[in-house]
Amino acid sequence: MSGVAGASRKSIFIILAVSIVLTACLIFAIIFILIPKTNTETSYYTVKEVIDGDTVILNTGERIRYLGIDTPELHHPEIGPECGSEEAKAENIKLITGKRLRIEKDITDTDQYGRLLRYVHTEDGQFVNYEIVRKGWAQVLIIYPDCKYEKILIDAQLSAVNENLGIWGHCIDDQRENVNGNE
Repeated sequence: MSGVAGASRKSIFIILAVSIVLTACLIFAIIFILIPKTNTETSYYTVKEVIDGDTVILNTGERIRYLGIDTPELHHPEIGPECGSEEAKAENIKLITGKRLRIEKDITDTDQYGRLLRYVHTEDGQFVNYEIVRKGWAQVLIIYPDCKYEKILIDAQLSAVNENLGIWGHCIDDQRENVNGNE
């Protein structure tokens, strides 16, 4: 009788082991089906036209306004080109010409003019918004809730101000504490 009992225990063990394996497979299958797949593929774009220091048109026709920064206006409706606007555009061109760009959304999708609000990175790793601020051709303009890079952009501006780079060296006078509402 011990042979039958041994065979019975062995059968129960096999059934139990198979049940555990099947249950684990079922759990993984459910997880795989229910969890949305994330697109790990990064999309890159090229620029069709540079409008100014903080706005471009992509090869897709989408108009991108750089988040977190504000460059001098090239086409100001009342006073014409602002000090540093040509240089800001030239810096933007220098940073992105011939490069593929990755655009990154924060919270807000578009502004009141229908432009996509994005952070812009080159394929070789440059953060364009940051570089324009760091070189002094833009000031930080954080409009909440879009504040992902607020700290590093402010640090970049402080460095540019301290080194009198770009607009901070030849456009902004002693009223710097009033620029961008910072006091």
